[in-house]
Parts: sequence; C-alpha cells; structure tokens
Amino acid sequence: NGSVVLDAGLNGRDAPQLSSLFVQAGAFADYENAARVRNDLSRFAPSHLSQTTVAGTKYYRVRLGPSGSRSEAERLLAQIVAAGHREARLIAE
Repeated sequence: NGSVVLDAGLNGRDAPQLSSLFVQAGAFADYENAARVRNDLSRFAPSHLSQTTVAGTKYYRVRLGPSGSRSEAERLLAQIVAAGHREARLIAE
C-alpha cells in the first residue's frame, strides 16, 4: 500500500526518502471506534480516517498529519503517545 513504518531509532540519514510523514494512532475494525479516536486527537493536528483491508478484514486507520519534518512528526508522535495511544507509530507515504 506504499506505507512504511519508521523505526524511532533511525536517524535522518538512514530514513527512507518518502513524501509525507504521518502519525498513525491506530487501526480499528469498528468505524465508530476509529471515528471517536480521530475526533479526540484532532486537537493535536489535522486527522483523518483511511480504510484498508488486511487478510479480508476491513480496518479504519486513524492518521494525523502530514508533518512538515521528521522532528515535527516525532513531537506529534510524543503527544499522541502521552494522550494514551502507546501503539502510535510514524508512517511515511
């Protein structure tokens, strides 16, 4: 699907050169749960839902961004984790 999960330990020199960085707060099988999280996290940054299918199951991904830089994305990730979404990850597309 063109997404890459970035390892927080990568430095800028080793990171893939992709166009946009997002924070993915989670992926939910239930649309209402995803919408609730998106609405809650929209106070931090523009947020949206995107749909994907994995092994025949539909998921709704909650993403924030895109961020203008790696450091901005990491700050946003820290805010999302502090808000209780410990499984949040940086995603590059």
